[in-house]
Amino acid sequence: MKRIFTFLMAALMVCAVIAVPHTANAAPAAGAGKSIKILAVGDRYADDAITYLIDLFFAEGYDDVRIGWTAGQNTNNLAFYVKSAQEGTTFTYRKYDNDTFPLSLASKTLEYCVKDEAWDYIILQNGQPAPTEAQNTEEIRALIDYAKQNCANKSVKIGWQMPWPKQADVTGTEAHAAIVANLKRDALPLVDFVIPTGTAVTNAATSYLADTFYFSSGIWMNQIGRLICSHTWYSALTGKTLDAPVFTNNYGPAASGSDLRVIVESVNNAMKDPYGITRSAYAEPLPVVKMIVDGKENANGATVGGKTRIDATEGRWRVFERWEVVRGSADIDNITAKTAYVTPRTEDEVEIRGVYHEKAARQQYSGNTGVLVGFSRVDITPSMSAPMAGYGKSADRMSRGRLRPDDGTYFTAVAFSNDGKDVSYVCTVDTIYAHTYWLLRAKEEVSKRTGVPVEKISVAGTHTHSNVAAGDKKADGLITQSLAWNPTNTEYFNEYVDGMTRAIQESTADLAPVTCAKASKTRVVGQNFIRHWRYNNGKMGGGNTTIDGATEVGLPRDADQDLQVLRFYRNAPKKDVVMINFTAHATLASTKSTKYGEAAHYYLSYDYPGHLVRYVEEQDGYCHAAFYQGALGNVNSNCQPKNWSNQYRPSQRADIKGQQMGDYVLDAMEKNAEQVKLGKVQSQRTHQVVFYRLYSSANYTIDYDVITLGGSIAFAFNGCEMFDINGVDVKAGSPFKYTFVISCAQSSEYIPSFETFRYDIIDSPEAYEAREAQCNVVPGTGEDLAAGIVGVLNKLFANR
Repeated sequence: MKRIFTFLMAALMVCAVIAVPHTANAAPAAGAGKSIKILAVGDRYADDAITYLIDLFFAEGYDDVRIGWTAGQNTNNLAFYVKSAQEGTTFTYRKYDNDTFPLSLASKTLEYCVKDEAWDYIILQNGQPAPTEAQNTEEIRALIDYAKQNCANKSVKIGWQMPWPKQADVTGTEAHAAIVANLKRDALPLVDFVIPTGTAVTNAATSYLADTFYFSSGIWMNQIGRLICSHTWYSALTGKTLDAPVFTNNYGPAASGSDLRVIVESVNNAMKDPYGITRSAYAEPLPVVKMIVDGKENANGATVGGKTRIDATEGRWRVFERWEVVRGSADIDNITAKTAYVTPRTEDEVEIRGVYHEKAARQQYSGNTGVLVGFSRVDITPSMSAPMAGYGKSADRMSRGRLRPDDGTYFTAVAFSNDGKDVSYVCTVDTIYAHTYWLLRAKEEVSKRTGVPVEKISVAGTHTHSNVAAGDKKADGLITQSLAWNPTNTEYFNEYVDGMTRAIQESTADLAPVTCAKASKTRVVGQNFIRHWRYNNGKMGGGNTTIDGATEVGLPRDADQDLQVLRFYRNAPKKDVVMINFTAHATLASTKSTKYGEAAHYYLSYDYPGHLVRYVEEQDGYCHAAFYQGALGNVNSNCQPKNWSNQYRPSQRADIKGQQMGDYVLDAMEKNAEQVKLGKVQSQRTHQVVFYRLYSSANYTIDYDVITLGGSIAFAFNGCEMFDINGVDVKAGSPFKYTFVISCAQSSEYIPSFETFRYDIIDSPEAYEAREAQCNVVPGTGEDLAAGIVGVLNKLFANR
């Protein structure tokens, strides 16, 4: 992942070369095709420069960034690496491989490192002796010859990073002069270019910062120092003059506006004069003023006389028109699609407002697809304490004192019609399932109140494990769910029906012509695969296997990793309707979440779908969003980047996961969307008999709903949590280009594929899904249901 889940794809135009004496060539501008590969050989001086370097390249639109380094060894001299080249001495090799968490590879030789990639640049830096002492030119020459002979890229450029003085010497001039003299004599005649990091560090020390950017070691750098080093490398390798810091470390302590100006100044001056000290213009920190942008206060304010980089899009679908300064005085320039730079000119508070041209910002169409769509989302959070589903069922949910709106329980309805009279409703509710017995009675009551036929209302759960357990107690003689709430609990049942009725009525009233429909899909990577699934080689996987473990034998053959998005455009003032379909379990919350409200009652954060839809709506600015959980049942949203458990509480992980998935949705809408043709709205409910294992000769009817829009889009509701089947099989067999396979529409529990049954019963009888307590159906039920759904899809497609 690129530091916490952003999608920055701005194009990078690389221009001028750096100015260095004629005795060394400038580093050629990097960035052809948004790819760069850098190897650093030497001591720990590379660590500080590389810490943020990958983030800088990612922020500037590079999509293939590989940085390897040998620093941080117990022996930090060039002779050590010459010996490794000659005798195969090993050491720990670290590498950023398009991931902001570096790999650490033990017992590697210099030969391995040099041959690991077709490096664009190999950077050497001195180790022992100290920076101010002479280097061994024979060692430098030997390493350069070895690198050029063994690197796959025969055009590789060899650079030298200038080290910096110790903290005690950085504010003087003698140490810097000695470093420069040694560099010019020992290294400069041998290398292709120099990265003047030591000069940039010394330049910064002439500012009000003095020597404060060192760690207590007196040698290595803190955050500010590392930003100076990494920006110097970036500027030297791209030839780019900095207008503002490219990256400011959004996961650590924030640097002030003055600090950022010193970083930019010291790096730019080092590039202009690599071997001379340029005194800083910032003898004192610049004044900081309060700045409000579109009603939101910038956390660190703005620095008078310095540029502040801010978001200029305010929604993914808005096109920047102009800024209006409401209060204070500021210049706004360097506007791009993603950013604008604001320079406050006075010490007064500055408030600016983005003014947008909606028609230019939002894709609108004059045509009429012949389909109407309406939307409603109703808060049905219980007014009383309620038992939780899934992981939270031992705790109470508190309806009052929510930390944010996302933590409520919502019923969402999307209505489709051709004439406004015959309407089909595609609904989702924030419960683990839309349970059969409960939902049947609720639909009957809603039908009485609204006149909408029961068979026209299709409802599925978002499969949240941390929301109310509105479920069955007993249905047709079979105990299908032993949860505390059922229709005999009239207190919440009435609230549920009231909310559902309102959602149906509001979505009907909201019906408006769809002027255009677009669909897109994208592959979500990095998910965690739970329980049982098949590898590409046919082998069955075990429980809670991570994607890292799966790579040994390939990705799971049956795992549906596609996230599908539909956008229905409507003319203003109506907002567009966005529907999102993904297979992931909505499982992030924990009973160890924030303790809130009454004593002994735990507040449990809503799972990521709630944060997902709010994030999409907020970023887009012109849509309503609804999430529909897919049918596969074996992709777990609880997967998390390394060290998440240490960095975020469960409620925070829900936010982060929702934002990550939201970025996938927004990215798909922006880059992969294709216009689709709509047509006749059709719906069909089918009753299919299945046989249960626990009850001799017992059978039960499972309902599944299919709603189609012309010949391009279909929604297939099923009442199961199917493993290894259905999501893949239904999509593969569907004649529609985009098929939403929506699970948890009734409470039929786990339905494994036949192969999973075989694996669980024969090879692993204790396996979770095929236990009789968890799975009641006979083997083959999953395949039968998938075939039945595909049969209905084909029938409606023929009648489109």
